[in-house]
Amino acid sequence: MLHMRNSLYCIALIMLFAAGCRRDKQNDTVPLNGKLTVNGVQRTYQVYVPPSANVSTTFPLLFVFHGGGGGGSASVVPLGFNALADRDQFIVVYPDAYNDNWNDGRNASCIDQSQDDVAYVNALIDAVSQHYSINTSKVFACGVSNGGIFCHYLASRLSTRIKGIAAVIASIAEPVYPGFSVSSPVSALLINGTDDPGVLYNGGAIFGIPCRGRVVGAEATVNKWVAVNNCNNTPVTTAIPDRVPTDGCTATQYVYAGGSSGAKVTFIKIQGGGHTWPGTGGGTGTGNVCQDFSATQYVWDFFRAI
Repeated sequence: MLHMRNSLYCIALIMLFAAGCRRDKQNDTVPLNGKLTVNGVQRTYQVYVPPSANVSTTFPLLFVFHGGGGGGSASVVPLGFNALADRDQFIVVYPDAYNDNWNDGRNASCIDQSQDDVAYVNALIDAVSQHYSINTSKVFACGVSNGGIFCHYLASRLSTRIKGIAAVIASIAEPVYPGFSVSSPVSALLINGTDDPGVLYNGGAIFGIPCRGRVVGAEATVNKWVAVNNCNNTPVTTAIPDRVPTDGCTATQYVYAGGSSGAKVTFIKIQGGGHTWPGTGGGTGTGNVCQDFSATQYVWDFFRAI
């Protein structure tokens, strides 16, 4: 029973993401489900615009990238970004990966990473901007697992358009790490669990399967981001209150400030945390789900402040 519950939770987590209604700056009707051809391949995505949004508003833009094996439409319920969009008036885009997996630089041989997803996102920013007044200095990307690994990769190749990223249970792909850099500062929020069996805290093959590719460790990822953004090497450390002692997790926040153009790196280390999105709940999934804070709220608060 526990194995079945864990499997169902894992599937729900991996599939992540959703959508809603859309209106353009001329207040014309735009389809709920968007399609975009990039490099000869038709790609799909969904957009959520707050129903009460003023069409004259200039909106921040948030991309949410699902985990491997899933699609964008499964994340609205477990993550809850749409409710924050309603409150704070920003647009959320939920892209779908090609054959369910993002090309995140792992060079994995047993999953499809054949598409140029950086080009896809670059084209998506242009496509969404044709219909809505987008604040181009407030374009953000967050993702979970494969989607989070892709956020690292995306930022290194599209730093002139991405203001900040949030990567949850995700580290930099091993092949990307040696040359990882940004041409413009990109603030980064990184959330990793020490007991993650999928994206291992100390790095290695994804879920221990060599053909799925490799990532470096969480702390190596933090150090790389601190270096490329020229942040202070000494963080401000804060213990996140242990509001749910029974969840098997405790969390500590490390903030590396003082980066170029005000960039910062925030790292949340979840002691005992698994391959899960903090603040979602019901089951334990693949490891413990930290219930002491909402990753969704932390992600948006981080973006809103930069």
